[in-house]
Amino acid sequence: MTKSYEFNWQKHLPEFMQEGASFDRFDEDPYLFEPNCQMKVDEYGFFITWKSEGKEGQVLECSLINSIRVGAVPKDPKILSSFEAIGKTEADLEGCIICICSGTDLVNLSFMFMVAESPDTKWIEGLRSVIHNFKANNVCPMTCLKKHWMRMCFLTNVNGKIPVRGITRTFASGKTEKGIFQALKDLGLPSGKNDEIEPSDFTFDIFYALTQKICPRTDIEELFKKINGNKTDYLTVDQLVSFLNENQRDPRLNEILFPFYDPKRAMQIIEKYERDEELKKKGRMSSDGFCRYLMSDENAPVFLDRLELYQDMDQPLAHYFISSSHNTYLTGRQFGGKSSVEMYRQVLLSGCRCVELDCWDGKGEDQEPIITHGKAMCTDILFKVNPHSSGEPANIFKSQFYLAVLRIAVYDDNNKLIGQRILPLDGLQAGYRHISLRNEGNNPLSLPTVFCQIILKTYVPDGFGAIVDALSDPKKFLTIAEKRADQMKALGIDTNDIADVPNGSSKNDKKGKGKGDAGKASVTQQASSDMAQTSNSIQNNTNENKKDTALVPNVSIDDLKQMKVCIVLDQNAMQKAHCTQVDKMVSLHEKEKTNLEKLLEKAIKKRGENNCQELKKETEDKIQTLTTDHKAKVKDITAQHTKEWSELISSHSNEEREMKDSHVTQQCEHLKKLLSSVQDQQTLQLKLIHERQSKEMRANQAKMSMENSKAISQDKSIKNKAERERRVRELNSSNTKKFLDERKRLAMKHQKEMEQLEKNQREQLDKLEKHNEQAKDIQQMVKLEEEMDRRPATVV
Repeated sequence: MTKSYEFNWQKHLPEFMQEGASFDRFDEDPYLFEPNCQMKVDEYGFFITWKSEGKEGQVLECSLINSIRVGAVPKDPKILSSFEAIGKTEADLEGCIICICSGTDLVNLSFMFMVAESPDTKWIEGLRSVIHNFKANNVCPMTCLKKHWMRMCFLTNVNGKIPVRGITRTFASGKTEKGIFQALKDLGLPSGKNDEIEPSDFTFDIFYALTQKICPRTDIEELFKKINGNKTDYLTVDQLVSFLNENQRDPRLNEILFPFYDPKRAMQIIEKYERDEELKKKGRMSSDGFCRYLMSDENAPVFLDRLELYQDMDQPLAHYFISSSHNTYLTGRQFGGKSSVEMYRQVLLSGCRCVELDCWDGKGEDQEPIITHGKAMCTDILFKVNPHSSGEPANIFKSQFYLAVLRIAVYDDNNKLIGQRILPLDGLQAGYRHISLRNEGNNPLSLPTVFCQIILKTYVPDGFGAIVDALSDPKKFLTIAEKRADQMKALGIDTNDIADVPNGSSKNDKKGKGKGDAGKASVTQQASSDMAQTSNSIQNNTNENKKDTALVPNVSIDDLKQMKVCIVLDQNAMQKAHCTQVDKMVSLHEKEKTNLEKLLEKAIKKRGENNCQELKKETEDKIQTLTTDHKAKVKDITAQHTKEWSELISSHSNEEREMKDSHVTQQCEHLKKLLSSVQDQQTLQLKLIHERQSKEMRANQAKMSMENSKAISQDKSIKNKAERERRVRELNSSNTKKFLDERKRLAMKHQKEMEQLEKNQREQLDKLEKHNEQAKDIQQMVKLEEEMDRRPATVV
C-alpha cells in the first residue's frame, strides 16, 4: 500500500515571538513614527503583525523579508525629535534598533525600523530563524488559502473588526461587488459596503465556503463527473482507487518500491478529507472532499522531499550551473543609474554566487577607490563599503540555487503578469495538480493558482524497452513470459533449443532490436572510442594546438544506422508472416476438432450414448489422428520458420559485420593519414625553429664582431695605426674560430633534436599500427563469437 508523505514545513517559533512585545516603529522615507506598537509573529511564521492604539492592524509577510540586521541610530532630526518627545535620547537607541529589509524584488525595497526597550538580540535571532523558510514557500493551495485568511483577519480596522471593503478588494478582479455582497449574505455575514465583521465569526471554513461561491471550481466538477460517469454525486472507493493509480501515480515508478493505491489507502484519504459523515461511513467521497484532497500537500506538483538538499554538492565547481550577476551594484538602468551597496546583499541572499565590482580611482584628493559603471553617468559607492558591513556576514550565503527548467507564467488580457512559477523538471509529479504561482521576485502569492494535468513520459533508448517494462511492472512481465513458455510447450517446442527473438510488443521499444545487435554495437562503439583516445594521446604528445574533431567519417556511421533500420523492417515483416501462418494452422486444427466433437454430441443426443459407442471410439481415433498430424505439421512449419529466420539473421549479421569491418578499416586509414599530417607539421615546425636559431646566432656574432672592432678603434691606449690594425686582425681570427665552434655545436644540437623527433614519430606510428591491428583483432574476435553463439531461432 502506498504511504502518504508528511510535509513538515513549519519551523520552530519561540513562544516570546507569538506572545509579542511592545516596540516603537519608524520609517525614514517617507517619514513615519508609530510608538508603542504591539508586535508579534503568528504561529505558522507567515506574518509579522503589529497594531497600536487608534490605528489599523498591519502585517508584513515573512517571505518578502530579505534580511534582518541591527540598525544604526537615525540622523533625521524629525525622527530624533519624535523619540525625544517620548523620553528617549540617541544613547538610548544605540543597539536597540532592528532594521527589517523587505520587497517583492531586489530593487524596490522597503526598510522598517523597530526599536526595542533594551539592546537584546533575541528578536533578531528569532526573526532570522523564521525568514528564508523555503519549505513554507511550497505549501499546498489549501494552506495558501489559510494564509490569506489569516492576513485578512490581521488587517482589522481601528475597532478591531474586519471591514467588508477589504474582502471585496480580495475578490474584485473579474467579479462585481454585488456578487461578493450576495455571497456574504448567503453565508449569514454582514454584506454592506461599509459593514464590519467580527473576527470570531469569520472562520476559515466560512472563508473557504466564500471562495467556493465566488470562484466555483467547475474544472474539478468536470473531472469529478468524468471519474464517476456523471451517474452519482459521489465517488466510490473503487473509482477513487482507479483514479489514483491511473492519473495521480507516476507510471515510471517501480510497483514494488512504490506500491499502487489500494482500497485501504483510499479509505484513509476519504477519512481525512471528506466532511460529510454519512458519506464517510459508506466509504464515499463528495466533490467537496475530492477538491480538498486535490488542494492538499498530497498532490503537490513536485516531490516535496526534493526540497531538501538531496543532490551531490561535492563535485568540482565546473560541474554546476552558477547563478551570476552583471553590474551588480546598479539598481536600474546602465546609463545614468543609481549604485547601491544594498544590491550586493540582495543578490547574494537570492542565491547568486557571482557578483561584479567595477573598481575605479576616486575623484577626491586621496583617490579612494570607488565602484561605478564607468563613463555612463552612474552614481558611485566607496569600494571599502561592502555587504558584510552590517554585522551579519554569516546569513548572506544561506540560499541554495538549483537548475530549474520549467517555468509557468500566467497573464490577463492587458499583458499584466498575474503570476509565474519555476519548477525543477526532475521533481515533477504526474497527475492533476494545483500549482501555486509566485511574483516576478519568486515570492509566493496566496491566491493565484493553476490547476492542470501533468503527463510525464520517459525516453527509452532503442533496445531497452523490454528491460524498462520488466522493471516498471515485473509481475506482468513474468506472467507474459510464463504464458509464452506454456504455449511453446503445448506446441511441442523446447524453449532451450531456440534463441530469444523480440516480438515487437514492448510498449517502450517500437523497433525491436535484439540482444545480439546491442552486443555488437557496444563492441564497435568501444573500438571507436579507443581509436579516438589514441588519436588524442598522439596529438597531446606532439604538443600541437591544431584540433581535428572529424576523426571518424560521419558517412559510414549514418550508413550503418540506415542499414539497421532496414534490418528491423525485414525482421518485423518475417515475424508477422510467421506468426500469421502458425495462428492460421492452430485455428484450423481447433475448428476441425470442434466439428468432430459437435457431430459426436449431436449423434449422442439423437440416438443415446449407449448406441454411439462405436461412433464415439471412431471420433476419438479421428481426433487423435488429427492431433498427431497437427503436431507434425507444427514441427515442420516451425523447422521451416527456424530455417528462414536463421538465414535472415545470418544474412543481416554478415552484411552488418562487413560494414563494421569497412568502418574499422576506414578509421585506421584515417588515423594514419592524420598522424602523417601531424608529423609533417612537426618536422616543418622544428626546421623553422632551427633556421630561426641559426639566424639569431649569426646576427649575434656579427653584432659582437662590430662591437669589438669599435672598442679597438676607440681605445686611446693604442698609439699608432699599425698596432690598431694588428689588434683588429687578431680579434677577427679569434672570433672566426669561436664563431665556427658555436655554429658546429648548434648544428649538432639541431641534428640530435631532429633524430629524436624522428624516433618519437616512428614510435607513434608503431603504436598506432599496433592499435589498428588490435582493433581488427577485436572485430575478428567478435565475428568468431557470433558464429559460435549462433543458434536456430524462431519467433513462435
